[in-house]
Amino acid sequence: MLQRSLLITRFLVVLVIYSCSVTNVPSKEMVVVDAPIEKKLITNECPLQEGDIIFIKSQTKQSELIRIVAGSEWTHVGMAFREASGFKILEAVQPVKWTNLLSFLERSKGLAFDVKRPVFNFNAKELKAEALKDLNKNYDLIFNWDDSSIYCSEFVWKSYFRTSFVEIGRLQKNKEFPSADDYKVQNELLNRYKKLGIPFDREKWLEEVVITPVEMMRSPLIETVYTKVDLPLLKSCLNK
Repeated sequence: MLQRSLLITRFLVVLVIYSCSVTNVPSKEMVVVDAPIEKKLITNECPLQEGDIIFIKSQTKQSELIRIVAGSEWTHVGMAFREASGFKILEAVQPVKWTNLLSFLERSKGLAFDVKRPVFNFNAKELKAEALKDLNKNYDLIFNWDDSSIYCSEFVWKSYFRTSFVEIGRLQKNKEFPSADDYKVQNELLNRYKKLGIPFDREKWLEEVVITPVEMMRSPLIETVYTKVDLPLLKSCLNK
């Protein structure tokens, strides 16, 4: 409990710094499921909504491979849902699990984050139920498109596709990425396949379908509602 209190205190100090350095921030209209509303002022109520998609610049070894292949620092993504204790993030790490928002954001480089919200109607209850089917599923180290294991952006993409029949981001093949044949990438993949006891077939891997976090971010089907500059607005979400 003491350690968690210290983490929250440290994070709130950052909030104060940003709230002092960013003044007169204009209200922006954001698209939600039913109708557009203006961004709320700072209140005691967490402004997140169920199904919000949160992107961060993760700094793990796993994310390093994604950064090289996709060519972007936006390397991880999760979904926000309301639990009894408040909003938490459902994410595909090892394994798929619940994470509190504070811990999720602290893993991002420079505390950077981008909260995006669908511009289409969807059933948040069905989305959550579908996502929970993958709870405790192993993380996919080799980014296969099958359902035996799953990686972060695949988890979010498939959860929305299976409940709303929309594709948030364009599916790509590994061969489309300029760095797919990079020595560092190929060597890391060889090690991962070996660890899993699976022969590495380079040609098959190049034809594998993938979805990256940054490609999801580019989708016109989701819009940004909060970023790092809005940290003070999310203060109430961090106490849960």
